[in-house]
Amino acid sequence: MYAWLSKVKTAVEKSTMDGWISVVHLPLAEGKELYATDGSGVLCSPVESYLACLAPCSQEEAETRLLLRVADAVQKGCKKVTIRTVDTDVVVLAVASFSKIAPDALWVAFGVGSSFHYIAVHEIVATMNPTKCLTLPVLQAFTGCDTVSAFAGRGKKTAWETWKSFPEVTGAFNELLCMPSECTALCFCSGDC
Repeated sequence: MYAWLSKVKTAVEKSTMDGWISVVHLPLAEGKELYATDGSGVLCSPVESYLACLAPCSQEEAETRLLLRVADAVQKGCKKVTIRTVDTDVVVLAVASFSKIAPDALWVAFGVGSSFHYIAVHEIVATMNPTKCLTLPVLQAFTGCDTVSAFAGRGKKTAWETWKSFPEVTGAFNELLCMPSECTALCFCSGDC
């Protein structure tokens, strides 16, 4: 192993451990819990004895891990949950999975600095068609997410406005979401349908 790589690895391990030690000793308000992913494991404060439903976790993306934590919290009786992120994929997945997870309120503390704000996922879901909520990740995948490039010269706002103008696209997105290998002609219509 290269000497510099060993130093980087040691620095990363130390910063991760130092960060977790800080989290463990972070004073939490009564009844509050804090969870952090550690590889395929889960660290929590206060230390909880039963994490079998959360770890080991084979989800590769942090976005889906966050929502597994939310589902676990709701299952354990939490009615209001806040997620902290700077990733729009988390917001999209939170909207899509809200009705299945079913908390009373789901907030996303989003952004940094002057662009920091809270997003009330429960309010967004209340104003949207349920099928549109479920299929929102398909639009996110088409318009650019962590692993997919966006359409050339077209942004998310344009795609959203187009979707609003053509509500039949929701059915095609739903097909792609539910059975991507068995799509009908609706999914592949070029506008002549």
